[in-house]
Amino acid sequence: MSSTLDKLEQTLIPGMLHQRLPLVTTDLNKLEEKAKSILEPTAYNYVAGCAGERATMDANRLAFWQWKMIPRMLRPTTHRDLTVKLFGEIYGSGSDLKETGLAQVCSGIGVRSTASSSSIEEVAEANGNGPRWYQLYWPQDEEITKSLLKRAKEKGYKVLVVTLDTWALASRPADLDGAYVPCMEGIGNTTGFTDPVFRRKFEEKFNATTEEKLLGASNEWVGDVFSGAAHSWEDISHLKKHWDGPIVLKGIQVV
Repeated sequence: MSSTLDKLEQTLIPGMLHQRLPLVTTDLNKLEEKAKSILEPTAYNYVAGCAGERATMDANRLAFWQWKMIPRMLRPTTHRDLTVKLFGEIYGSGSDLKETGLAQVCSGIGVRSTASSSSIEEVAEANGNGPRWYQLYWPQDEEITKSLLKRAKEKGYKVLVVTLDTWALASRPADLDGAYVPCMEGIGNTTGFTDPVFRRKFEEKFNATTEEKLLGASNEWVGDVFSGAAHSWEDISHLKKHWDGPIVLKGIQVV
């Protein structure tokens, strides 16, 4: 059955025959408006907000709008194979569907990256036998970085994705006006708060656990991961010492 017929069966027929309308709009342009009506203002601003005057976001959207899908007629496209092989694994498509590490601000649920509301170990357990990649927000402290990579390797993460374009927190007017940055309140810091090296160093420095000094621990973690100090090409060699699998560098726009 084609995707169009599937949609007819799933939406139009229940609506026409049983007055059961979709719970979520099928109009993508209305989804943001719907989210704004449901979320707390601070949560919505964090998800929808942008740095500065939003000029970069507008430019990015304009760039994507320039890409067009060109239909090919009289081709055998009824059965389409979108699978792709990456680093020895077969994936259902070539698209990368990524989690949102600070989703807890919206729903109380967070998933896997260095900025996460679940630990490396919890995500691995939930993922079971599925392939998993670890997205690293790169700390300045090499010992902490080594510990994060060790934990990820031990729990079966095969590919390391290194985020290079987020080494400082952005100046986001909506967050600043609302005085709200979730990671400064402990949201999304589970990776650090469950890391034995970070916990040891914090306790040695402050004579307290991360649970006892949540705001202080948040400030310490954010200060290391988003320190404002950039890494260099030479620093990649340090990652290679502690990661023997594929390394993907994320966020490069100019070389």
